[in-house]
Amino acid sequence: MARQGSKEAQITQVCQFTIGWISALPIEYLASTEMLDEEYDNAIISKATGDRNTYKLGRIGEHRIVIPVPPAGTYGLLNAARMARDMKRSFPCIQFVLMVGLGGGAPSHDIDIRLGDVVVGTAVVSYGFGKMTDTGFKITGNSKGTSRALCSKLSPLDELLQRGPRLQRSIDHAIGSSRVTGNVFWRPSPSKDRLCKSNYGHEHRCECLRPHGMGLTHIVKRKRRQEGNLVRVHYGNVASADQVMNNVRRRNELSRNNRILCFEMESIGIMNNFDCLPIRGVCDYSDSHKNDSWHGYAALAAAMYAKLLLSTIRPDELYHGNLQVAQEEMERFVSDGFRGIKESVGQFTTRVDQLSDQMDLIAATLRGIDARLLLMEQYFQSSFTTLRSSEVFQEGESQLQGAEIDGRQNMKKEYETLEQIGATLSQRVDEQYAKLSSCLTLSQK
Repeated sequence: MARQGSKEAQITQVCQFTIGWISALPIEYLASTEMLDEEYDNAIISKATGDRNTYKLGRIGEHRIVIPVPPAGTYGLLNAARMARDMKRSFPCIQFVLMVGLGGGAPSHDIDIRLGDVVVGTAVVSYGFGKMTDTGFKITGNSKGTSRALCSKLSPLDELLQRGPRLQRSIDHAIGSSRVTGNVFWRPSPSKDRLCKSNYGHEHRCECLRPHGMGLTHIVKRKRRQEGNLVRVHYGNVASADQVMNNVRRRNELSRNNRILCFEMESIGIMNNFDCLPIRGVCDYSDSHKNDSWHGYAALAAAMYAKLLLSTIRPDELYHGNLQVAQEEMERFVSDGFRGIKESVGQFTTRVDQLSDQMDLIAATLRGIDARLLLMEQYFQSSFTTLRSSEVFQEGESQLQGAEIDGRQNMKKEYETLEQIGATLSQRVDEQYAKLSSCLTLSQK
């Protein structure tokens, strides 16, 4: 995508992103980013004021995708709701959100759910609120159904999956071409998929996966699936609450009374802001035998189903019926953008005014220093003039002048004395020379 600078260009860029994709855990996010056919630089968009998300932007097929980066150490309904709300403010043209990640399966005699399978939620049941009755726990929380427009997009892909193991092959290909090092997304061996009987649980850490674990005698016997058809997709109700389900008795009760296929912790928080489709890879059976062995593969399976789903939806199908973006959302986005610009200009103007005030203060200080220097110069000149006119200064000056005259007279006297001494010496030399000459003359005769 070309980078554009104007506000109109920014709006155009933002409105090209029509699919939101939320993953709450790091392993889910890692699997989701593996699905992108192309990644974009975040600099092509400008987030709305107050948006705390960081985004991964990319493309899958013809669709441009927005994936918020999950904040470390946080998950659950409130965190998912906040991520969705902020994403909606920065990307008002998003038509629906795929909630892609892990979930706990709720197998039954009628539905053979296994680890690594995918559950697609056509409705979300909020089981966090309810009341205990004589017949058991009765849910009173709101339940929300995925829109008919979005559910209608599931049928074409389901038809393709019924014709062959396309999902399984796609997952295997993704594992082979993954950019992630190690065995993060590899499928564990069938021996790691153990469904324990409902009357067998743990009060402490589960050790059932050990080769000789105590739980081997409590394993439910199930027919082994054929190679190439290991991953199956199930459609139905997903239970969502701000709590982890690891109680087999409550799992069975809620599943039986509300036809629950899977338990998770985020979707009901997102559906208040978006049309949302939960896509969950089954990583455990919502009981006390939880472990992390299946997290990578289950996350990749859910992400691959989401990618295949988008491949069956044309971009022009997103702009009809209930999926049309609301006008007020676009107006709110534009308003937020210009409000952010106005606040930035206001902050810059305030800073300039502060700097101007500081410069004025510095100039006033320099003028004060110049005035003080001038006063000091005038003071010294006045003091020197006063000193010259004082009797003490004049008397001292007279004494200096007298001393100078006396010195000159003394020097003159000493000079004259020296001249007299020189004349006397010269006269004596002449007399001695005359005597010496007379003596020489007499000796010659």
